[in-house]
Amino acid sequence: MTLLISHRNAEQIRNQLARNIVLRTLKPRAFSELEKHLTITDHKKGDLLLGQGDHDMSQYFILEGILKRVVANQEGKEMILRFSKEDDMDTSYARGVCAPRPYSIRAVTKARVAQLPWSNGSSSWRNTRR
Repeated sequence: MTLLISHRNAEQIRNQLARNIVLRTLKPRAFSELEKHLTITDHKKGDLLLGQGDHDMSQYFILEGILKRVVANQEGKEMILRFSKEDDMDTSYARGVCAPRPYSIRAVTKARVAQLPWSNGSSSWRNTRR
């Protein structure tokens, strides 16, 4: 896990993020504030980004690859809720900040993700969007 601002491919990643369905609407000042909080992670096929029942709160901006959101029943049978691809995003948001997440997020393919954790006060960048 590497912060975007110190990543060796930071400029390439900034260009990828500028195409993201959500981030492309940000003003330069807001994007500059946001990038201070983004961590870049690389995942293999099948890697778990978020486990069902975890309390993590993050936004995942997909730079490369495909992620899936799944929910498992008590027998372990999984149902796919959603796929997210490059230039898209997924979130670990669930009703109630302290509530466990009702689903998992996994890499379907090799993937690179920019993660914005919500637990460190990084949501302040949203106020600069306007």
